[in-house]
Amino acid sequence: MSSRPVSIQASKLSVGYGIHTVVRDIDMEVAAGDLVALIGTNGSGKSTLLKTLAGMLAPIRGTVSVLKSEEHTSELQ
Repeated sequence: MSSRPVSIQASKLSVGYGIHTVVRDIDMEVAAGDLVALIGTNGSGKSTLLKTLAGMLAPIRGTVSVLKSEEHTSELQ
């Protein structure tokens, strides 16, 4: 584990549109200065995940914290 502060944290995160879940149960921590690659096939949820981490979409389930700002949470099923 890095001694650098955590910039992005997600716990039990599921993302999608409405009730349509495209990515389920993401747990991740990204420290300041980390380089991250997000790869996958077309339609696998990469952009949806990034939009949720950026606060543009609400999570279907789970929590997201970016730069220790207000946590975005959802428990919809």
